[in-house]
Amino acid sequence: MITARFDSAEDFSDGLALVREGEKRKFIDKTGKTVLEASWERVSAFGDGLAAAKDGKLWGYVDKSGKWLIAPRYSYARPFWNGLAAVTDGGRSLWIDRRGTIVWQTQP
Repeated sequence: MITARFDSAEDFSDGLALVREGEKRKFIDKTGKTVLEASWERVSAFGDGLAAAKDGKLWGYVDKSGKWLIAPRYSYARPFWNGLAAVTDGGRSLWIDRRGTIVWQTQP
């Protein structure tokens, strides 16, 4: 059990939870230990080992160390689930895999 010390906390996903403590956002493990400082403008929960993160106006995906695995290039990005994530690239809706390869897209 984690002592209540955060201003807000999301559910655990992929073993981590996004919490806010004052102005700082970070991911913690189930013991309450900080695993990753969330320095991005916005960030989603982890899914399949990646979190959607917004850098400036664009979204990409970071791993649990905070490294960009898919560089920011989407106008919107949803969390990964079962190896795929829904993203928006301009006006196109796409599904991508963990390498950023498009596996499905809407018709233009």
